[in-house]
Amino acid sequence: MKSFLVIGLGRFGRSCARELCDLGYDVLGVDQNLKLVNEAATYLTHTVQADATDEDFLKSISIKDFDACVVAIGNNQETSVMITVLLKEHGARTIVSKAQSDLHAKILKKLGADKIILPEYDMGVKLAHTLCNTNIYDLIDISPEHSIMSIKPPKEWAGKSLGELSARDKYGVNIIAIESDEKEANVFPTASTVINPNDTLLVIGGNENLNRLQSM
Repeated sequence: MKSFLVIGLGRFGRSCARELCDLGYDVLGVDQNLKLVNEAATYLTHTVQADATDEDFLKSISIKDFDACVVAIGNNQETSVMITVLLKEHGARTIVSKAQSDLHAKILKKLGADKIILPEYDMGVKLAHTLCNTNIYDLIDISPEHSIMSIKPPKEWAGKSLGELSARDKYGVNIIAIESDEKEANVFPTASTVINPNDTLLVIGGNENLNRLQSM
């Protein structure tokens, strides 16, 4: 079973830790605030009240054994930077750090964070995409250049099979699942699968190609 360390049990940290736990993973939640630790203890696998900048504490929990470490402290940049550095030094496999600003994010990245989360910025981008195009139902970033998007099919796609459409060759995207009103999602669409006007398509591709698809 995968295990995760979440440092900082504020709103962001709690939601991340709780979702990981609900998905069936082993989660250790750490915070200096005893009240937050006690609240999280009702739904997390393990919780500890501790100072994550204390190297003795980090040694005691064997950082390298966690599949990923989440630094969910965003309101104290100095602390989040220090913890990110210490996690790297103690052999963390993957470090995900929450940032407050672009500068904070750049510093964390240079210091060894594998992924940076800017919650307000990320949600703002997602909302903007949703508001600007009513075809977009969801947007998931899988890298800085690629995303997975859930959309309604362009009118000219309706009635065509995936083989006829050749979405990868013509549009630079792959249709990885199709959900229709009548049945469950088809997560293994074939070349003979026909797209209907009311379908919802889960599409993966480069952001430029996805943006071009939006304009259709």
